[in-house]
Amino acid sequence: MNALSAFEQAAMQMEVAELRKQVAERDALLAEKDAALTMALVDIDGYEWVDVAKQALNKKLLVVKERGTETTKENDMETLADALPKEMSRVREVLGHYKEIGPAGMFGATFIEQDLRAADAAVMSGDVLAMLQAFETLKQIEA
Repeated sequence: MNALSAFEQAAMQMEVAELRKQVAERDALLAEKDAALTMALVDIDGYEWVDVAKQALNKKLLVVKERGTETTKENDMETLADALPKEMSRVREVLGHYKEIGPAGMFGATFIEQDLRAADAAVMSGDVLAMLQAFETLKQIEA
């Protein structure tokens, strides 16, 4: 019975060592990505939206540090490519509410449609700056 227990312990130790190795590799990869992002931000410093991007990055890093889990680093981050379509969908729902109001809601609906067209154009063009500006504009629209 002790031999089986020792065998199981050895197998578990090997598994733990492999998991630690994978975590170290993932940490190294994340450090490389963070360094690349920092360099990219330094290269384009001076644009207004850089401050917004830096603030968002700092908030995400604080959340990761508070939770202290490896999986949080990967799952907590949402890319602009993921977030913008979600925000556009939410705003389209809000647009429907404005249109339901009738003539009184048409003024707001017109501006929302204009913002959605700008977001669509940004996505189609692939212009990251325009996509970020569109995302920030859409986030301000409330139901």
